[in-house]
Amino acid sequence: MWLLATAAGQPVGALIGHVSDDRGWVDYLGVLAPCRGSGVGAALLRHSFATFTGRRARHVILNVDAENTTGATALYERAGLRVINRWDLWERLLGSLPR
Repeated sequence: MWLLATAAGQPVGALIGHVSDDRGWVDYLGVLAPCRGSGVGAALLRHSFATFTGRRARHVILNVDAENTTGATALYERAGLRVINRWDLWERLLGSLPR
């Protein structure tokens, strides 16, 4: 699923998702910085929920960096999503391997 939000004929936001089994997945949601807080993200989510329902999905899932500064987590909470799992992401610099 590809959704595009426009204003005055110009793209301002997009959502990409897919259905797997009975789950709708929001793979990507982005809104241009000047348009954030104007309801574009919420409208894209609502449209995706309706599309997922039409495709017989019973749940909607997405991943988000809980510490992002764009306000995404607040948007997701307002849209009725809730946290069901958290995890850590680990990293290691390569080049000097331990003995």
